[in-house]
Amino acid sequence: MLDFILISILFFFMIILSIIDIKYMLLPKNIVWFGIILGFNIQCLKGYTMHSINPIVTSLLGGIVGWGMLSIIFFSSLIILKKEGIGYGDIRYLGMIGIFTNMKVVICCLISASVIGSIYGILYYLKNKKSIPYPFGPFLSIGVVISLYIL
Repeated sequence: MLDFILISILFFFMIILSIIDIKYMLLPKNIVWFGIILGFNIQCLKGYTMHSINPIVTSLLGGIVGWGMLSIIFFSSLIILKKEGIGYGDIRYLGMIGIFTNMKVVICCLISASVIGSIYGILYYLKNKKSIPYPFGPFLSIGVVISLYIL
């Protein structure tokens, strides 16, 4: 039952954050932090009802891996390209996804989102002959759906 609640709440956040990101190119940190705290508390409740620390550890690992992978990309692009290659909201958002799910979902989500986002960017460039920044949050949301379906 808690898994259904957890995924339902995650999907609620995914919809809200994707809409905001598409409209404003922004993932508000107060919403993402609220999601991180809420997701972790539900994972703690899940661990308590199961008499296990496993959901808590899995949640923390998912959050750390999600946050860490995109942080590497963020700081690498700052060093190499001298500009942000990804927004910090996306880093927090993938960390939140990890808190709600696990490390495997986060990795699969990032790969799926990167492939779909790259295809979108390439097709946009071929059609319009120019490159523009576009929100990555919706692609992360699509990546979550794909990951949960695959895994």
